[in-house]
Amino acid sequence: EAPQPAPAPQPLKLAPTTAVPPPVAQAVNAPVRGAQQLVSSDPGHDWTIQIGAYANQELAKAYLEAYAKKSIDLLGRAAQMVVPFQAQDGRIVYRARFGLFAEERARQVCDRLTKRGDNCIVERNT
Repeated sequence: EAPQPAPAPQPLKLAPTTAVPPPVAQAVNAPVRGAQQLVSSDPGHDWTIQIGAYANQELAKAYLEAYAKKSIDLLGRAAQMVVPFQAQDGRIVYRARFGLFAEERARQVCDRLTKRGDNCIVERNT
């Protein structure tokens, strides 16, 4: 019998988030020091649409590219960002995000994506 191909990697499941995380979670779940951050020149345009968190940077980029192609009608030419992040268990995961948006626009786009069956959450660019 021929060996079966390995199943495709799945994105990490994200827990629901609140607009302001509690201080303990903020201290434990911290952006990786030295990581570059995209900054908007438009005041208030510091929100992102996160589609997942992945085990490596290449996987995050691949998901961003695929998601951008199928959702160009909603995302347009939004920047694709891979943001390294230290999880509570100490592992580095890579957040796949689109941005930067005004908060209301990010929420509208994510709502429309969700209604189409896609997964996303709105996060402030941190």
